[in-house]
Amino acid sequence: MNRSSWFTRTRVIAAAAAIMVVAAGTILGTRALTSGQEPSTRVEVRATGPSGQQGPVNVQVPNYPKNPGPAVVKGPFRILPYGYEDAPGSAPARSEPACASPEAGLDIPALIQASDLYVTVGYIPAGFTYQPPTTDYLCGREVRDIVWRFPGAIGATEISISRSRRPLPLDVRVPPVDSWVALEEGTVVGAPAVFFRSKPGQGGPQRLYVIDRGITTEIIGDIADFAELLKVAESLR
Repeated sequence: MNRSSWFTRTRVIAAAAAIMVVAAGTILGTRALTSGQEPSTRVEVRATGPSGQQGPVNVQVPNYPKNPGPAVVKGPFRILPYGYEDAPGSAPARSEPACASPEAGLDIPALIQASDLYVTVGYIPAGFTYQPPTTDYLCGREVRDIVWRFPGAIGATEISISRSRRPLPLDVRVPPVDSWVALEEGTVVGAPAVFFRSKPGQGGPQRLYVIDRGITTEIIGDIADFAELLKVAESLR
């Protein structure tokens, strides 16, 4: 598997908008803002679009604050304010062992169950279907992540669980004020956790991260009730 795509999938997606082109004169709407706060994106008029389109075109770009504040380490997490970037050479050193190509003819389900990342999932919310776990990150005979994907009965909804050993502290980026989610700190069965919970009246995917004995568990679900994701996390044994 492509390691960079795996890491991108598992990192916190904190709603930093991707650049997109819209019709000239059209400004994309954002979600309701907290009073007095700047929106997380702005529209710039450019002579050339991101794909070389002839302008003028309106391009939506991130609207980072001038002084986002410092990163704060809290237990196994490093909380990054919206718009924060490490100064060159100042980011924490993070290294991972080399990954050998997967061996041929492996009994992957057996390797998954023998891994210290493996757990049983004791609770699945109504409307979602259990699927056996897989791995997206196999090195030689070593399983470096285990992934469960439970499809929903409606549309493309899904609950996914990923367990892996990631470099710590884990970077967690605070969403902008006009995101549909807010970051909260908490615990799951005594282990430190962070939650990306939908704000009242908002919808969209919610997620949580739990770090216990060096293992990071990420649970994502496009589900209305965040308590259901907590029940999933608490059921892992």
